[in-house]
Amino acid sequence: MIAILIALTGTAFSASPWVAPPGVWSLYGGASQQSFSSYVGGSNNESSLSSPVSETAAQVFASFGLYEGMGMEIDVPLKYVSSKLDDSTLALGNVRVQQKFRLANEDNGSPVTVSLLAGLRTGAAHAESRGRLTNAGDGTTDVGGGLSFGKYSLGSKGPWWFSGSAQYWWRYPHDNMRDVKVPGDDLTFDAEAVVSVHERVGLGLVVDGFHRTSGADIGENAQYDINKWAALQATNVYAGGKAFVFLPDNQTLVLGVLTTAYARNNPTDTLMVSAGYSFYFDGR
Repeated sequence: MIAILIALTGTAFSASPWVAPPGVWSLYGGASQQSFSSYVGGSNNESSLSSPVSETAAQVFASFGLYEGMGMEIDVPLKYVSSKLDDSTLALGNVRVQQKFRLANEDNGSPVTVSLLAGLRTGAAHAESRGRLTNAGDGTTDVGGGLSFGKYSLGSKGPWWFSGSAQYWWRYPHDNMRDVKVPGDDLTFDAEAVVSVHERVGLGLVVDGFHRTSGADIGENAQYDINKWAALQATNVYAGGKAFVFLPDNQTLVLGVLTTAYARNNPTDTLMVSAGYSFYFDGR
């Protein structure tokens, strides 16, 4: 069971508390497509773009155990963002390296598994294009910390589990905006619940989102020039579902769909679909 959970740790829009034992690692590779054409400002007035913004992304995620109860994750996304309203952008997204420190373990009698998260992410590869509507991110280097929790078990038709996480990201401000802290810090969160409906198929619900703790509303952000998008006090909550196809030899196919459930100073009609493959390797 733990093999499945470790193999799925890095799948699209989810985090988990489970830590691989030393010598065990998993790899996930996937692709996603999303687009939006409407947005809402801080006053909840919705507006439409004359041309949609589309993003195609590829993701590679690796997770492995370092010591008993301590693991590491590496996440590398590549994005292509396009629209008739601005130049296209092809760049790495936020590259993230994160460590997990397990605090409580279901296998040792705890009702849930809990892990401490400590991470570093950087958008240096797309910093020069951050002023575009078609940007791949804010171009900052951030330090984050938080907690992740979860529980798993075996049902009559296979595994079921739920997990959630929350992290606070301190964002190093851009050089020319240090006096006003642009961008503001981020709070990110996610949760999922999955149940097997067949010995080879699992279905789940997903929530994923972020909240920027400070910034300006749309209409007030133009003064920040290249940092106008980073300067927004944005919030977005996505909701959707995932399907897992459990294959032999610790391999899994993962399909997902997300759409906007709530937004502030951000797109209101984002629709994202994803597909990926993960596998688990025990080198002990």
